[in-house]
Amino acid sequence: MKCELCGIELITSDGLKICPKCGRTFISLTEGYYNGYNGFKMKKRRKSKSKTLDKIIAELELNDVHIPFKMKELAHSIMTMVRTKTNIKNTSYLAGASILIASRALNRAIPLKLILQVLRNLDYKISYNKFKNLIHLIERITGRKYIPKPQDYIPFICSRLGKDLDALQAEARKVLATLNNGHKNPIPVAALAVTIAAKKLKIPIKKKEIAEAAGIDPSVVRRVNRLLCPRTG
Repeated sequence: MKCELCGIELITSDGLKICPKCGRTFISLTEGYYNGYNGFKMKKRRKSKSKTLDKIIAELELNDVHIPFKMKELAHSIMTMVRTKTNIKNTSYLAGASILIASRALNRAIPLKLILQVLRNLDYKISYNKFKNLIHLIERITGRKYIPKPQDYIPFICSRLGKDLDALQAEARKVLATLNNGHKNPIPVAALAVTIAAKKLKIPIKKKEIAEAAGIDPSVVRRVNRLLCPRTG
C-alpha cells in the first residue's frame, strides 16, 4: 500500500500504516465493508470539523486525559462515516462514542464511565444503555468489535499520573505478562500492573493516586491484587 500524497510505500508501526515521508497515518477499521474501502485516512484538521467533538476533547483534557492528534482525527473520521450512513441527529452522543471507539482502536482506551461523565458535565445527558447501543451501532458499521484489554488502559492511567511515562508503561506491560488475568474488568488489572511497576521502578507514587488516575476505588485494586497475585504486597 502506498501513500496517496507521496506515492511512497507505507511502513507498519503499532498496527498503523504510516508514510515515512509526510507522516500521514492509515488505520484499517474494517475489511471488505465495500469495494475499494481501505480504512480511514487521517487528514489535516479543517474548520468544518465538529465543534461538539472539540468540546468533549477539551473537557477530557481538563480531566488530565491526553488525547493524541491521531485519536482526534480518527474520532472525527468515525463520526463522519456514521453520520453519512445513519440518521443520527444527536451529535453529542455520537461524538462521545466516536472518541471512545478511536481510543480503543489505537490501544489507548479511555474508560466508558469517564466519557459518560464528561458528556453529563457538558449537559449532554444520555443513559448508559443508550450509549452502549450507539457503540454497538458503530461496531456494526465498521465491521469490528473494539474490546479493550488491560494493556490498552495503561497509557490512560500513566498519562493522568504524568510520571516517567515511557519507563512506567513498559514495566507495567511486563508485569501484565506475569499476571494470571482472569478478571472481567480490565481497568483494575491495568491499575494493579502500574502499581507493581511503580514499586519495581521505585517511583514515589501512592497506590491511592494510581487508583484515582484509573477512576476506581483503591479497594478494587486490592481485591484484584489478592485474586491475581496474592503474594504481591
